[in-house]
Amino acid sequence: MLGAFVQKAIADEFISAIETAGFGIAAVEFESLSLARSISRAKLVGENEPYIIVQIAAEGISIVVVRRNVPHFHYFHSWIEVQGDEKTISIDSFKNAIGDELERVINFYFTHWSGEPLGDVIVVASTFGEEISKVIAEKSASLRIQIVDPANVNAVVGAALRGTVQRSEDREISLASLTALGVFEHQQVKNFVRIWRNIFITSLGFLLALFVSTNIFLRSEIADLNKEKESIVSAPSAEELASLSEEVAAFNGLVQDVAAIQAGGVEPSSFLVKISEIAGEDIGIVRISFNPSGLTVLVNGLAPNETAAVNFKNRIGAQAQFYDADLPLQSISTTVEGVSFTLNFKVRSFDFGE
Repeated sequence: MLGAFVQKAIADEFISAIETAGFGIAAVEFESLSLARSISRAKLVGENEPYIIVQIAAEGISIVVVRRNVPHFHYFHSWIEVQGDEKTISIDSFKNAIGDELERVINFYFTHWSGEPLGDVIVVASTFGEEISKVIAEKSASLRIQIVDPANVNAVVGAALRGTVQRSEDREISLASLTALGVFEHQQVKNFVRIWRNIFITSLGFLLALFVSTNIFLRSEIADLNKEKESIVSAPSAEELASLSEEVAAFNGLVQDVAAIQAGGVEPSSFLVKISEIAGEDIGIVRISFNPSGLTVLVNGLAPNETAAVNFKNRIGAQAQFYDADLPLQSISTTVEGVSFTLNFKVRSFDFGE
């Protein structure tokens, strides 16, 4: 029970990575639970009979006590503890480690479940099967020993067997944030949303196609009407001449307004010349934007390095006609030609002299 609630953050990290890759999580369970399910399906022991699993792996020895087809105790002993400072494990150390650890687990079993006789030991190992059998027989001659190939009986097979169960019927323990039933319900909601999303996209696409075709048809009709209108030749009436005269007068007034605006504007040539002088040869000006309402200037440029861009900003700030020069760090980015930057400042005066 404690294993089901502690260190769930570790499982959540793997779940997040797998879901990011586009896969769904049915359940997360202990390795011993998957291994016991694989042995149960292989019918290596009698129904509901207690037995011990000894799994020999590259990491170490795993010993599992199974009662009523459910793991009740899982003990792991690393080879690193057996090796000590040695780089390899001797045969004698290997045998002693298996015998000692199995003896501890057997004593633990009879301490807790003395009323249930223990008859079978399932050894999952690809090599040293005969040696392991001799070691176990020396520790307890009454135990029946079965050596199975991990290619046929393993945790992967057990997990796959759980995967064949309908998610709505899976009520076994899971280390995931959601139970297997919760995952099933989550998938059902996702499928429902996916179906309606496809319906919405299809409907939207149909309406878009209808709109485009209607637009093309109406444009074609308008073009035909304009051609028919141009083909009609009629003498201008007094009302048409009066209307045209009013339009001409309005146009002339607009021209005069534009001329007045231009006369009262600021001559930008001296301003641009000033910016070019301050930039020098090492700064390339890409774009200059000017906001008349706030007298704000935005300069996009290229510099050989960040130091040159900062020096350009300082030269701008040193001018009496400018103030509030700012070169945001996030606006500086590295390019093939150097660095690209965005500088903004405000204009105090357009009097740059001669």
